[in-house]
Amino acid sequence: MQPEIPYLRCEYKKGINRGIYSKKKFKKGQVICTEVPTAVLQKDVASTKLDPVSCSNCNKVCNTDGMQSFCKCNLNPKCNALFCSKACFNFALKGTEGTSSDIGWHNFTCVEALGSLRTEQYFIEQDACQLAAIILAKSITKVSASKIDIDREMTILSSVYATDVLEIRNSDQFETEDEIDHFILYQNGIRMLHTRAIEFLFLLKQSWLSKLGGYSIAIQKLLAKEFFLKLVTGIQIYARAIEVEPSVKVAGMPAANFRLAVNESIKLSYKDSYSKRGIMKEAKGFCPVLESIEHVNTPFFCGPLVSLLSHSCCPSVQLETSAQSMLGLRVKLVAIQNILPGDELTVSYIPTQQDIHLRKNQLLDRYGFICKCCKCSWENGGIEFSREEIVSMSHLAFDEYRFKDSLSLVKFGAKRWGRDGELFHIMGMIQLALGKWSKAHDTWHAEHFENGVFRFLKTQKEKDKAYVTSFSRGNSILRHNLKPSVSKRCITLAAGAIWLLPSQTLSKKSCEHWIFLAEKFASSQGGWCTNRHISVATTDIPIHHIPDLVCEWNLFLTSYLIPLAKQLLTASVLNKQICVHDAFIVKYDASKGRDHLPVHRDQSEISITLALNSNAEFGGGGGTMFPNLGITVCPEIGEALLFRGDLEHGGFPINSGVRYIVAAFFYLEKEKGSCKK
Repeated sequence: MQPEIPYLRCEYKKGINRGIYSKKKFKKGQVICTEVPTAVLQKDVASTKLDPVSCSNCNKVCNTDGMQSFCKCNLNPKCNALFCSKACFNFALKGTEGTSSDIGWHNFTCVEALGSLRTEQYFIEQDACQLAAIILAKSITKVSASKIDIDREMTILSSVYATDVLEIRNSDQFETEDEIDHFILYQNGIRMLHTRAIEFLFLLKQSWLSKLGGYSIAIQKLLAKEFFLKLVTGIQIYARAIEVEPSVKVAGMPAANFRLAVNESIKLSYKDSYSKRGIMKEAKGFCPVLESIEHVNTPFFCGPLVSLLSHSCCPSVQLETSAQSMLGLRVKLVAIQNILPGDELTVSYIPTQQDIHLRKNQLLDRYGFICKCCKCSWENGGIEFSREEIVSMSHLAFDEYRFKDSLSLVKFGAKRWGRDGELFHIMGMIQLALGKWSKAHDTWHAEHFENGVFRFLKTQKEKDKAYVTSFSRGNSILRHNLKPSVSKRCITLAAGAIWLLPSQTLSKKSCEHWIFLAEKFASSQGGWCTNRHISVATTDIPIHHIPDLVCEWNLFLTSYLIPLAKQLLTASVLNKQICVHDAFIVKYDASKGRDHLPVHRDQSEISITLALNSNAEFGGGGGTMFPNLGITVCPEIGEALLFRGDLEHGGFPINSGVRYIVAAFFYLEKEKGSCKK
């Protein structure tokens, strides 16, 4: 059970040295590693056809309409366990193939083995005890199958779920009466947990020995009182609530019905993309001692790697899940900050958006300690910080929409370390978030950054220079006849917000040529880019990176798109210029699982998506969905969709094949004159 990852150093020592440390550099948004959960608790019953159900063995998730291939537990008709395949069924009930084991772990957790314990309040309320039962059941079958020494297995479990910091301690370390009061609540919670765990242990041992007496030696050792209490207490702290979405490809549901169903429940199926990095949401990522975690309306899990993660209110990683692969549920550790060799990987056990007093009280109530991270020190009036800490805190504040806090941190850093490129990059991002598009580009084009002291600033200036709005048209090789006048009727889908531009905005021949240029460039660079957009991970190539395409794109903009947009947006663009913030070709590939985009808002004032291939090439589906308006629009090849960048939207899943689009973000130049060059 102990993870062995060459680029991570895992410390199992008791005390402050326990944790995970990186041996290499990771960029923000990069997946550090993936873990298979040791035990997971899912919902038992799905009430509607859009509710997720999961395999009891691999925890693969699908909707109820996709249950035709699922096998039901045959030990007892009252058991709700489901298995997504015959392989999972055999593993859970018959043990690992190729071994002498004749029993699987589910035999210990089935209603058949637990009997009335499944209906006891001890079992229903104590999620940590349920997880402990699953872990011990798997350990018993592993020991019996491979003849592993039981004591060695117990040592492994103890090292993973060490509980030395969780034992009831005295309150001498705390200074104020308020801190002592909250710590007493924590102590009472631990005592209550131990009392209930002992009651649970008695019933569990009784059930297992009566039903599965052939494994009495392993059962007696693994259900020893002291060991079981340590295991349950550790799980109560280290288990993590997770959010698992069902696969968007639902077996047995026609595409048209699924489109309607997703549009009706879009707020449940897709999440605001800005919450995918850096934001710890309420009731996710923590397990209170005093309040059972069954109140969290999401599945939750525990695993050997995740159990080692220490807390910080300015975390470096967050947990993300994938339950759509053939292998079942996987938990990913994703960097939400840049990580250097030697840095400790940390998560937040509580919501980080709360003020320091609420955070301190929650940590004392549930975990019995006070956080002393850089964020807590900053909010307590500290003044001694490293540059890396200021950058990390400003990034976190920005990701949590606390723009004023982020700006204060940036100004603090600029005052101490001068004209730091990364800090000014963040300042520009804050200005973008506040709708000050021109000021953001002015910040990035500041004279003292002409030498490109920060790579992003240099890249941004090169991008702005590439997307000009006036130039000689004689150099273009555009392969279609432009018609800048709006003689064909645009379709207004939402007044003042969404428009479908005339058919054949771009000719089929030009679309095919643009795809060819993009694929050719991708081949020369070793593939498509997948890490440019951290919040919404697209597979794309920036247009300005493709020399043969950027000229055609600029002419297309100045001759057609921008004049047309100005006619549609009349009042809002009066005496203003429409300037390019970003433009890129996006590739959706169903075979690689990159078949959709979650709901998000663009970093733009105006956005455009331009379809480059036919709907027939990706089996239907596709298009841009606007959940708050209840519509999904799938333009034909050469058609463009223009909409306000602040509208929530997402890329609807394609059914098969590959879909290509151009996505472009625009802002309005506030002052008269040309765009930044």
